[in-house]
Amino acid sequence: LGMCVGCVNGRSRGVIASVHTYRLRYLSTLLVEFGRRALPKDFKFTSIQVNKNYRAALHVDKNNR
Repeated sequence: LGMCVGCVNGRSRGVIASVHTYRLRYLSTLLVEFGRRALPKDFKFTSIQVNKNYRAALHVDKNNR
């Protein structure tokens, strides 16, 4: 199970805000605030992936800038 909040590829519509960003506005705001506090000041992000019961190594996707 997983979801992405923030910007996603809307295929034919270009970059859009995910459905979860709108449906879970409070959670989206909370996650962004957590990122701002926990990550280095110069770390920029456009989306946050939330997974349940998925174990992954810490990583940065190749498309991050």
